[in-house]
Amino acid sequence: MKKIILFIAALLIILFAFGVKKYVKDIRPAIADSTAVVDDVLTTDPSKTTTTAEQWNVSMRTTDLEGEKPRYEAIICDANGKTIQVIAGNTSAYRPQDLLKPFGKVQQADVDFDGHTDIMICLGIQPLCGYITHYDAWLYNPQTGKFDYHEDFGNICNPEVDTINKYVTNNYMLDSVTKHCIAYAIQRNGTLKELKSWQQKVIPYK
Repeated sequence: MKKIILFIAALLIILFAFGVKKYVKDIRPAIADSTAVVDDVLTTDPSKTTTTAEQWNVSMRTTDLEGEKPRYEAIICDANGKTIQVIAGNTSAYRPQDLLKPFGKVQQADVDFDGHTDIMICLGIQPLCGYITHYDAWLYNPQTGKFDYHEDFGNICNPEVDTINKYVTNNYMLDSVTKHCIAYAIQRNGTLKELKSWQQKVIPYK
């Protein structure tokens, strides 16, 4: 009787082992297929990627030497601290001296609305028709990984970047209550394209 029980037990173990092996063999292709599907889902489609605006670290130095135009020099680094480029420029020697206080102030904005962050550098205040501020603009070029100087941006008075309408506004006061505005598209070739112009009344400070 004991031998019969041992034989049956051995037989059950063999059948169980064979069944597990067959089960694993049967499901292995399914597992492989499932992995392939997941891999396909995770594969990045370059046409569906979106551009994230950069945030640059800019170290600025300005100089105002006797007999020379005030000059700026800036080191641009990426978020990891890697140096991208050194840029430089100058401005008119505005007087009195306090008009140079904002000279070298850095602003970051996507001025040509290509999805990349550009750099604007204040050139100081010009005491004409009220107070007018001009900026140099350095446009990020994703093809080269560098910044291109925009030749005509410095002609814009008091530039304001309109992120809703996607243009940069030139504005200055014609008189104490009238502001003249011009909307420009910033071209990659260093020029400005005028889109429209208008005048608006402003409430003078009392």
